[in-house]
Amino acid sequence: MTAADRADLVVVGAGTVGGWASYFAKTDGLARVVVLERGLAGQGASSRAAGIVRAQGGTSATVALGRWTIDFYNGQRAIIGTDSGFRELGYLILAVTEDDERAGRERVEMQRREGLDVRWLSADEAT
Repeated sequence: MTAADRADLVVVGAGTVGGWASYFAKTDGLARVVVLERGLAGQGASSRAAGIVRAQGGTSATVALGRWTIDFYNGQRAIIGTDSGFRELGYLILAVTEDDERAGRERVEMQRREGLDVRWLSADEAT
């Protein structure tokens, strides 16, 4: 086996997950990262994805991950010189049952404790 036959990491698939996994593996210090893709990078399921990034997760960990992701995409041009076209937009999650409302209010309070600028809207405020 020669050096050309070796890799620190082999990533199968060059979609969103595979592409970013290979990028972060390389920037975290792996010397040789090989990506295998049967077609064009980003042309599989990734090309049809909505590309949604949510900071408003249901746990503190998912809120932290969402915030990190938003910060990364907002700083992408400065870090790697590319623009993914990321735009921050809001969204609304509807509560249609009493259980939805109870869970939603608890989630909003947790998200506010985590520093997110979120709030509960009445039906009139949402229209």
